[in-house]
Amino acid sequence: FFFLMIRRPPRSTQSRSSAASDVYKRQVHGEKQPVKNIYGPYICGDAIDICDDQILTASWTQEKQLQTWDLGTGKIIQTFDWDNAGQVKSEDPAFLYSAQYSKIDGRLILAGGSNSNETKVFDRNNMDRHVCTIGDLTREIDTVDFSNKGGLFATGGGDGYVRVYSMNILA
Repeated sequence: FFFLMIRRPPRSTQSRSSAASDVYKRQVHGEKQPVKNIYGPYICGDAIDICDDQILTASWTQEKQLQTWDLGTGKIIQTFDWDNAGQVKSEDPAFLYSAQYSKIDGRLILAGGSNSNETKVFDRNNMDRHVCTIGDLTREIDTVDFSNKGGLFATGGGDGYVRVYSMNILA
């Protein structure tokens, strides 16, 4: 079964699929076998996104939860230090369910999950710097989303709330 399928712009014939699995598969429509596999991320939700030639994955694991990969080679580019990002350090490791690049330019990365019950934002244009943490939530974050025009992002989780946040990220 699939949790997620992401399609590139119409000129492409490639698609992305996500299920509770350690293998990310790149498959061309009409082919029975993937043309590329990425082993490593343990995907358990809306936790794959693509921007330019990079794949973002959020894993339901104690370590290496948030990573970027090269779409062409399948090799890891960056592992974010989730547990040590920000002024308030998480006592519990995060298990991520969701991640996304900002829609306008892919500059920001937003992710959230369980155990630590928090959402974090990272800035790709500033050496993947941690921008903010939204924590102290009573339940897990199951989904995150950036607005199409920028300036807003939303989270939703096990407490039944959808929270919308305004952001002003300076260059």
